Amino acid sequence: MSGKKYLLDTSIIIDFFKGREGIGEKIKEAKKVYIPNIATGELYFGAEISTHPRKNISKLKGFLKSFEILNCTDETSINYAKIRKQLKEQGTPIPENDIWIAALTKQYNLILSTTDKHFKQVKDIKIENW
Repeated sequence: MSGKKYLLDTSIIIDFFKGREGIGEKIKEAKKVYIPNIATGELYFGAEISTHPRKNISKLKGFLKSFEILNCTDETSINYAKIRKQLKEQGTPIPENDIWIAALTKQYNLILSTTDKHFKQVKDIKIENW
């Protein structure tokens, strides 16, 4: 076990479902893995618009049972506001949902596992691309 605690971004979960090598092993090695509720919404949306919604929703529900889902709180909202302000001042906006995910990462002092490079614009969060 790596002793590290991770928050999985939607991009990593999608890659896991696509069978990208190594992600399952990283999940098993982690001390704890969380999923942001924002990512679950994005994933359910993807399943809903897929060619096989029932099958994909069922598969997603089975996957999510293995993880603790982190929900937004007032502290998340405060982190969101600070991150969004920082990004605006830098002139480096990122998608709204990703600001919320970054806010949860910061709130719980987790390492964000993502393939999205724009998260590097957010100060004071740790990122790993599996």
